[in-house]
Parts: sequence; C-alpha cells; structure tokens
Amino acid sequence: MTKETRETLSAYLSDVPEDRKFWSSDGKIFRNLSDLADSFKSMSKNTFTSHVNQGKNDFAKWIYDVIGDVKLSESLRDTTDMKETEKRIKARIASIKKGAP
Repeated sequence: MTKETRETLSAYLSDVPEDRKFWSSDGKIFRNLSDLADSFKSMSKNTFTSHVNQGKNDFAKWIYDVIGDVKLSESLRDTTDMKETEKRIKARIASIKKGAP
C-alpha cells in the first residue's frame, strides 16, 4: 500500500469530478466524504440497505474506486450496520483533518 501523504489525505476530502459523484437511491448526490457522512442524519434504512447489504457495499466501493481511500474502504467492507458505517466514516474524516493516516 502506498504511504499516505498530507496531499493524499487532503485529496480524500475533496470533491470528486462531476462524472464520479455518488447518486443515492433516494436521489441525493454525494460529492465527497463529508456529503456522505452528513447524509446519515436523514438517510432512511431502506436507502442504506439498497446500497449496503450482505451482497454489496456501494459506499465502500465508491470510496475505493473514486475517492481512493483504501483504508476507509476496507474498514467499511465488514459492516452492514448504518450507525457503524456513519461512525467509521466520521472517525476517518476527523483523523484525516488531524493529518493522521
């Protein structure tokens, strides 16, 4: 795995290109990790389970493929719980803001 630099960490929090945004099943659009983290306040259980269930984890996939944050993506793959997913994303954002990998 590549060493995470300040630039890499900062990029994880930046907006993704227009054509790489995440389109949620409820119509909401996420441009960055903060958008995704904030969405849990109003996300329904049905919306969450349409993206995260035993067969898939769209959030982990988007974070890996588009954001490029392998560490966060891997930490999300083993949970299908909405509160735990929110907690892990918010903890990673806080860690990035402190400059810690």
